[in-house]
Amino acid sequence: MSDNAIYVLEMIGTVAFAVTGGIVAIERKLDLFGVLFLGVVTALGGGVVRDLILGKTPPAMFEDYSYLMAAGAATIIIFIVIAIFRSRYASHRRVVNNIFNIFDALGLGIFAAVGVILSVNYGYGENGFLCIFVGFTTGCGGGILRDVMSKSIPMVFRKRIYAVAALAGSIICYFMILCNTGEAWAFGVSTAAVFLIRMLAAALHLNLPHLEIEGVKNDD
Repeated sequence: MSDNAIYVLEMIGTVAFAVTGGIVAIERKLDLFGVLFLGVVTALGGGVVRDLILGKTPPAMFEDYSYLMAAGAATIIIFIVIAIFRSRYASHRRVVNNIFNIFDALGLGIFAAVGVILSVNYGYGENGFLCIFVGFTTGCGGGILRDVMSKSIPMVFRKRIYAVAALAGSIICYFMILCNTGEAWAFGVSTAAVFLIRMLAAALHLNLPHLEIEGVKNDD
């Protein structure tokens, strides 16, 4: 894939994750700066971790401010939209949850695939573990930072097969590239797989098994 194509895809993922960060921040009753900060961290955090792992310093967000501007703009827009419709927010909570899941699944799929593709393009194609790990980390990194900073147990560790979706997408993307199907096909199929897994898990309330210990309170 060309650099321009990767740039566009990263922009789409950046906006998608910024929206989720903004929604979480607003529901946590943060002020405008807090909403903006959490939206930007959610959108760009995974990419920063990815660049550091791949040895790209400074990370892309510090060299090309368009990522920061896109994340900030998306966060402010979602803040304004919710402010306008806040009197009807609670009654449309299900719709908000659906919007959150769609944007979150889209960002997760895009960033996981882009992480794998960039790892291969940086010359690490023979190191499957690294490529898959970078894809997984790129996809999940922003969401983990979002949840930790908003005082929630990260979704990746507890809810809706989040980590499994990112891992599955990263594996699919890497092995499709390894089989010379082309980066565009690898991106499309892996992103679609992540999106489908996440949306099905959300719709069917699917979670991985976990232990319920009697007498231990769940604070979530």
